[in-house]
Amino acid sequence: MTLALATMLVLALAAMLGTWRVITGRQRWRWPRMLGQWLMAGLLFLLLFPPTIPHSAQTMRVLTPGSSDVQIHAPKPGVIGVVLPGVVANSPMFESVPDLATALRRHPRVNRLEIVGDGLPARDRESVSDLALDFERGPDPVGIIGLDVPYDVGAGTWWSLRGKVAGVPGARLELRDRSGAVVSTASMDPQGLFRFSILARSAGEAVYRLRLLGAGDAMIEDVPIATRVRKGESLRSIVVAGAPDAELKYLRRWAIDAGHAFSTRIALSPGIEQQQDVVTLDAKSLSEADLLIVDERSWAGFSRSTKALIGDAVANGLGLILRVTGALPKGVASDWAGFGFKSSVADTAQSVTIANEFGNGAGEASLSRVPLRIDADDAVVLLSATDGSPLALWRAVGQGRVALWMPVDTYRIQLGGDSARHGSLWSRLFSTAARAHAERAPGLPHDARVGQRSVICGLSAPAAIEHGAQPRVELSIVPGASGCAAWWPSAAGWQYLSDARGRWPIHVLAEDEAVNVLRAQNRDATAELVGNSASEREPRADMPRWPLFLLWLAISALFWWIERRSASAS
Repeated sequence: MTLALATMLVLALAAMLGTWRVITGRQRWRWPRMLGQWLMAGLLFLLLFPPTIPHSAQTMRVLTPGSSDVQIHAPKPGVIGVVLPGVVANSPMFESVPDLATALRRHPRVNRLEIVGDGLPARDRESVSDLALDFERGPDPVGIIGLDVPYDVGAGTWWSLRGKVAGVPGARLELRDRSGAVVSTASMDPQGLFRFSILARSAGEAVYRLRLLGAGDAMIEDVPIATRVRKGESLRSIVVAGAPDAELKYLRRWAIDAGHAFSTRIALSPGIEQQQDVVTLDAKSLSEADLLIVDERSWAGFSRSTKALIGDAVANGLGLILRVTGALPKGVASDWAGFGFKSSVADTAQSVTIANEFGNGAGEASLSRVPLRIDADDAVVLLSATDGSPLALWRAVGQGRVALWMPVDTYRIQLGGDSARHGSLWSRLFSTAARAHAERAPGLPHDARVGQRSVICGLSAPAAIEHGAQPRVELSIVPGASGCAAWWPSAAGWQYLSDARGRWPIHVLAEDEAVNVLRAQNRDATAELVGNSASEREPRADMPRWPLFLLWLAISALFWWIERRSASAS
C-alpha cells in the first residue's frame, strides 16, 4: 500500500465519522455540514499530494567531464545550464549539482537534455529514461580506451589480455609484472587493437602494469591489470578408447601432472583390454565422474543400455568428449547426431594448422584431423584452424556439456618442446566440458573504482568488504532473489568480499587510473542512451501548494463558523 492510498483511507474514515456525527446530532444545516466534511478531507489530500499540471518545456545543457573550453559557454536563452562533478565552468550561468537527478528535481519542467563532454557516468543514466537526449561529444580520449581482462584464470594456463588504443599511431605496449620486469610486448593493428597472452604460473592475486609507449618510448599511459590465478581443479576423468595411440599416452601424462584422476580402458584386441584404475560404466561411476572421453571405435562397442546410461549421465551434468580418430560408422554418426553433432564426409585437407594463441614465441602448429563436416548450429567453437574451420566444438545437453574433438595428434606439439601450449589446449577442453560443481561466486564488479558505485549481486547475508586493517564495510543487501548490494570503494587495491558462502578478491582502481577506459565507456553508454531516448514529452510538475493551502484554510474557517453557529442555535 502506497503512502498516498493510506492517507486517502485515513481521511475518508475521518470524513465518514464526521458525517455520522452530523447525522446523529440535533444541530441545524446538516447537509452543508456533511458536505464540508468531505470537502475539507479532499482539499487536505490535494494539499499533501498535489496533482501534476502541464508546464512549458525547458532544455537543460549538462556539462560532463571531458567538455572542452569551446563547449563551455553560456547556454542559450531559456536553456538551463548545470555542471556535474569533475568539470570547472567559471560562469554564473551554470549551476553546480552533485548529480543529474538533483538537477532534474530542481527543474521539473525539463524535457530535453543537451549532454556535453564524455557523457553521463553510471550513477546518472537511470535518471534520463523518459527524456529526449542530444549528445555533443568532447575531444576524443587519447590512450588505452578499451580493455578485456578475465576475472580469474587457472594456474598453469595461458590467458589473453585484449584492448584498444586511440590517438597514438605507431605506439608500442609493454606488460610488466610486479617486479617491473617486461613479461611481453605487443603492437597495435590498423584499428588500434592489441593482444597479449600470459602464462598464469602460480595461484594468487596478480597485478600487472600495462604501459603505452609513444615516440622515443616515451610513456603515455600506465594502467594496472589485475586478475586472480586460481588453483586448478582436480577432475575425475574416464577414458574409453578402441585402440592405443600416442595421443592418449601424452594426454594421460598431462592429466596426471595436472593433478587429475585419470582412469583408462583401452581395447588391445577382441576381449583383451588395458585398464588403469578399473571402472565400470554404470550409473554410479558415471555420476561420480566429471568427464567421460570416448572415441568412435569404443562407442561402436557400447551396448544400447550403456549408451542410454551415458545419455542420462550427461543430462544430469556429466561432461562428454567425443574424440574423432577415424571415419565414423553409420551407427556412431547417428548416435552422435543425437547429441547435436551431425557429421558428413567432406573433401577437406587432413593436415591443418592452428595459430599460436598463447604468445610464447612458437609459431603455427601442424595437426591432423579426419576430413568431416560437422553441422551444429547452436554449438560453440572451442578451437579453429587458421583457415577458420572448426577443430573442436561444444554444446550444452541438459545440465551437462558434450564436446566434439577432431585433432588426432596434438602430442606433436609436446614433442616439439611446447608443453605449455599442449597443456593449455587440453586444459581448455577439460575445463569447458567437465561437470560444473564449483561453488557459484557472486557477480563481482570488474571495474570497481574509488568513489564510484559498484553493484554486487548474488550475495548471501551477511556480506561485508574487508581491506587490510581498515574497518569492515557491511553491505546492505536489497531483499529479493538477486541478492544485490551497492558499494562505494574508498581505497584502491585488492579488497575482499566475504559472505555466508566464501571470500573473493576484488581489485579497485584509483580515481586517476585507466581514465581513458572510463571515458570511452561513458561515451559509448551515453550514445546508446541517445539512440534509445524518448521523444519530447509534455513536462508536468506538481501544482503549487500555497493556493491549495489558502483554499483549504478558507473552507475550513467557513465550516468552523457554521459549526459554531449551529451549536449556539441548538
